[in-house]
Amino acid sequence: EDNLSMTASGSSSKYLEKATWHHHVTIQNLKPGQTYYYKCGDPDAGFSAINSFQSAKGSDPLFGGFKASVFGDWGYSKNGHAISTRNALQTIKEEVDFVWHVGDIGYADDAFLHDPLSFQYENVYDSYMQWISNITESKPYMVLPGNHEAECHSPACLVSSSLRDKLSNFTAYNTRFKMPYESSNGTSNMWYSFNYGLAHFVIIDSETDYIDAPEGKRGPVLPSGGFGKTGEQLEWLEADLIKANEERAHRPWIFVGGHRPVYSDTTHASLIHAFEDLFKKYNVDIYFSGHEHSYTRSFPVYRQAVENFGKD
Repeated sequence: EDNLSMTASGSSSKYLEKATWHHHVTIQNLKPGQTYYYKCGDPDAGFSAINSFQSAKGSDPLFGGFKASVFGDWGYSKNGHAISTRNALQTIKEEVDFVWHVGDIGYADDAFLHDPLSFQYENVYDSYMQWISNITESKPYMVLPGNHEAECHSPACLVSSSLRDKLSNFTAYNTRFKMPYESSNGTSNMWYSFNYGLAHFVIIDSETDYIDAPEGKRGPVLPSGGFGKTGEQLEWLEADLIKANEERAHRPWIFVGGHRPVYSDTTHASLIHAFEDLFKKYNVDIYFSGHEHSYTRSFPVYRQAVENFGKD
């Protein structure tokens, strides 16, 4: 018999009738920087093994710094770079405080490329979730939406109105994961924020819900977006950045993450037009992104020119 002394209940949901149930539990009143032991389950179905995690570090300098593993565009595969990435994460797991996956999670939407006539979307997503459990059992796994989370676009999904409707508009992504959007007045897992140590992290949706957003341009067959009223994401972002700036004395760093880069060797003009002025106005320190499948970094840039603003 274990010595676990507290319980918490959650909710269960699924988006396909013959598919996996997804369970989410919010644990309240955790003390910062503490190790907690837990198990999941119920008396009827049984319980998992006991695992542990460390709650987020607070803003008190006594907690010291933190390390996060930040990456994007990681698919499920039994060979190649996906395996080497998984092995690398396992190797450094004890060195990092949390993982931040900046979109394109598992690539379930591309599963049909290996078997065009079959429906493999759910199998790949389930396999990916199991695949990363060696990380997620003990480390927070923070996510944001990428273009490969938008929908299932395999032939099996396109010819089935039921699959097409139930697997569109980021449904699987928003059901399988539960980010802290409620506590940050955000919207589902599409845009939200959280604090960790001396930093404030802001997640934006680079795919939908602003003028000329790339996934918002899709036609009526696979619609994406509409998670808020017109302009709501940008209104929320400005309000969140205002609050974060008011708390700079306690948390001096503001990091923003979105799937698509604002600047790279590919132009994302609509993203620049929507977000860049807010990043400049509120002195965002670093913007993290994925999508390009290569590592790049730059000096601070504003309106296509290098500029020294924000922290040195």
